[in-house]
Amino acid sequence: MAPSLKLEKSEEELRSEFLALTSPKDVAILLDVPYKTLAFYIHKKQNYQKFELKRATGKPRVISVPVSPLKIIQRKLAQILYAVYGSRSVVHGFARGRSIRSNAVRHIGAQWVLNFDLKDFFPTIHFGRVLGLFLGKPYELPEPVAKTLARICCFEGMLPIGAPTSPVVANMICAKMDSEIKALAWSAGCIYTRYADDISISTKAQALDARIALKDQATKQWVIGREVQEIVAKNSFEINPSKTRVRGRQSTLEITGVRINSGLNVSRKLYQQVRAMLHAWEKYGEENAQLEHQTKFPLKQRKGPAPRFREIVRGKIEFVGFIKGRDDRIYVRLLQRFQNLTQAKAKAIIIGPTTHESVVRQGIWLLVDKLTGAQGTAFALEGNRLITAAHNTDDIMFASRPGYDTNDYFAEVIYRDDEHDIAELKIPAFSPVQFSLAPPSDISLQTSICVVGFPNYHLNDSVAFRFGKVVQERWYTSFSKDTPGAITSVKHYIADADIVKGNSGGPVLDYNNRVIGIAVRGMDIPGKLGENDQLSSFVPVDATLFPPQS
Repeated sequence: MAPSLKLEKSEEELRSEFLALTSPKDVAILLDVPYKTLAFYIHKKQNYQKFELKRATGKPRVISVPVSPLKIIQRKLAQILYAVYGSRSVVHGFARGRSIRSNAVRHIGAQWVLNFDLKDFFPTIHFGRVLGLFLGKPYELPEPVAKTLARICCFEGMLPIGAPTSPVVANMICAKMDSEIKALAWSAGCIYTRYADDISISTKAQALDARIALKDQATKQWVIGREVQEIVAKNSFEINPSKTRVRGRQSTLEITGVRINSGLNVSRKLYQQVRAMLHAWEKYGEENAQLEHQTKFPLKQRKGPAPRFREIVRGKIEFVGFIKGRDDRIYVRLLQRFQNLTQAKAKAIIIGPTTHESVVRQGIWLLVDKLTGAQGTAFALEGNRLITAAHNTDDIMFASRPGYDTNDYFAEVIYRDDEHDIAELKIPAFSPVQFSLAPPSDISLQTSICVVGFPNYHLNDSVAFRFGKVVQERWYTSFSKDTPGAITSVKHYIADADIVKGNSGGPVLDYNNRVIGIAVRGMDIPGKLGENDQLSSFVPVDATLFPPQS
């Protein structure tokens, strides 16, 4: 029977059983491996493959990769240790649900930032420190157990770069230092975070507290405060002076490579590089662009075949989206250029509260009846659903996105609700930008809204945004199609934002850019009873009005 690759117990069970370990055989049982197998691999001489990565400093980084059986054991132990260690709020590297982005977010709005690295981070954590970790509080495991765990984690007397256990063990070793620097930073009006060996301390005050960093009057150079230095040294780490810097808001502020001066951003150099790669691809073709890229950036450290050029480009574009958000207009622009080159269908971008207007426009579609010339608006809803007003629909309709897509797509009606005046269309195309529905809620008078669409469309018109408020609630009655002679009433809302010919079917948005209604006009709606008027109105919508997707 093949060994399991992952432990199936809950985190609570793993934590409890870890703290109850009494012997090396208990360790083997917890790891779900035979004790003889565990003993063999923690004492085996040639357990790792080593190779070097060149660094800008000239000193290579030595990577030690464990053989597969030991790697499986280490992965299981890492799973246990993550359950035992939990998540510290200041730790963003090698922590579940954390990243360089979450690390940078903590420092947005800073006036001053101190960044420094811990020198030789993993090699500094030697066997004795790992042993002491498991022997000491809060774990206090028996010495035979602690030694077994330390042997699983260490290679050549230290934490190896490349072992699955090294990141979580390093975080556990740093727990005391994290607590001490966090307390000092808090007392100095600062925020402290750590991403592996990269430490950041920032303040929104006009000056850094001298306990954190100060400028040497003789050399005019910034130096780390004495108390910070003492905490680092007391915890058996060393500050790397070549990677220590203090920056004020007047210069570029970066946390783990992410700019934070005005929200989150990536470097201009990355933007320029991605644009240049896309331009080369568009002009010379993918193969020639890849050859040019490999000439400029030779992959000396990579074993095996080079990655495809499109994978490199897509990775850089997705990094922009990861940092700035997938609804960011620059990311959307880069992604669409990539999609045009590859004809790849990417995951849809869902419009959010901060989505730029230029991106919101791309979720709006123009509807045209080719026989009558009648025109309306539709919008892409999450799930690649195209929604409009029922009274817009006809037998020969086409949908397009002027300015973004040169094609006209035949639009087939797949769902129609005349009472609520809503319809769903099917087109042979994917909408890269889509809206989401707001949860059911009571719309009240004076609710702020935005009506988006193509009012009175002329060739080359752009999408129009009309802002206003709800000014009146009104009920419209119509004959029921299901029950002859019966009359049904549907609530509408009157808005002071103009909804004119062509707007019908467009989304009505709340302050979070979520769809709360579909624009209709008070006049010229077939089948309505009572007084028709020319007031701007919309019908409220939520998920209950649409059939489930197949």
